[in-house]
Amino acid sequence: MKQVLVAYSNYDYLKYVKAWVRNARDVGKWKGDIVIIIPFEDKVKTQETMGTNGLKDLNIKLLFPKPFTNDFHIHYYKLFVFDEYFKQWDWIFHVDLDVIFNEEIDLRLSDRNIDTLYAKDDGLSLYQQFDLVSDDTIDDYYYDGLIDDYRFRKDTDTKVDEHTHRMERWRTQERNLPSELDKDVYKKKKSFQGCLLMFNKKIIEDGYFQKLKETHFKYAVYYGCCETFRDQTILNLVFDGKWDDLGDEYVNKIPLIEKINWDVEKLQNGYYDDYDYTGKSIIHFLRYFAPWDENNLRFYPIWKGYDERD
Repeated sequence: MKQVLVAYSNYDYLKYVKAWVRNARDVGKWKGDIVIIIPFEDKVKTQETMGTNGLKDLNIKLLFPKPFTNDFHIHYYKLFVFDEYFKQWDWIFHVDLDVIFNEEIDLRLSDRNIDTLYAKDDGLSLYQQFDLVSDDTIDDYYYDGLIDDYRFRKDTDTKVDEHTHRMERWRTQERNLPSELDKDVYKKKKSFQGCLLMFNKKIIEDGYFQKLKETHFKYAVYYGCCETFRDQTILNLVFDGKWDDLGDEYVNKIPLIEKINWDVEKLQNGYYDDYDYTGKSIIHFLRYFAPWDENNLRFYPIWKGYDERD
């Protein structure tokens, strides 16, 4: 069966692709094709710099899809993993760039259901995918315009714009969760993280890309509900009840993060992660402790070795 390994990146992050590909083939023993999804707006400068950005000699494919809307955040390009383009492979495996391939990848395809999306439990309820802030404290937060982290507070002098209006619709209409399920049900449902996604092409043939687009327009564009988790919220809505765990050999959130209680400032002066990752084929570090971060004392040298290798 034909398999493809997929990641997405904007132009600025292409410098991390080389080590990712080499690590996947060397340690992960990946024998299938590899595709990198890159925003259409970055196509020309990507192609013009192939000789200097490390992509030219990697034997990979590049896909440059056009966004659904204006103001299309980079995280939403992950949804293109479900595009018709990927029907040429039997199994599609998406992996974020901020990972280390630690052991050989075994997708265990004989155990998989072609109608199921495989991912990793995020440790949050489906309801929390819409908003990390509780109903009791939401008025104490504000939107401060950070690229990857959005919060809300009413006591600031923030400009009233379309985003503010969308948030008001979202807050006053019970977040407009699908009518067949109430809020209490959503609070009991598990959700998955979007860093690792594996599925059969039948998911694409069954029209899930169109469902993802429609859900994006409704929730991300109209209600503006997805500023924290973006694509992850959309994916969890569409695949509610249709996903299963990818397996213990995949780590979607390093134990170190829980160990320091998410106080990421503790990582800024260097931190050696001494967790035993034996039996773990892929380790996802999150953006706070990416393998290309020099403060990641254990895995940065590994990443650097693949990045600088001739």
